[in-house]
Amino acid sequence: MQGDWVTDLQRQAARVFVAFLRSRPMQERALSYGFRPADPAVPVRTADGQNPYTRLAQYGVKVEIPPVATPPEGPVIRNALTMWSRDDTNR
Repeated sequence: MQGDWVTDLQRQAARVFVAFLRSRPMQERALSYGFRPADPAVPVRTADGQNPYTRLAQYGVKVEIPPVATPPEGPVIRNALTMWSRDDTNR
């Protein structure tokens, strides 16, 4: 959406599409496909029988996933972001 080749009309269309995907109905519908909602207000486990997190819990599907690794310290993240922004291939 931020490329210099993107027109204003395309940018506006992308914003509308992202807003649609982030809407509560779409976040709830994404659950039926096994996606976790990006909106923390949308619960992962629901009473809906098609919700895979509820339906498959008996087989070990978990809502809460323990951390796999310790997150890096702030300076490490800051340096990674700085290096990323300096790399012209990422634009």
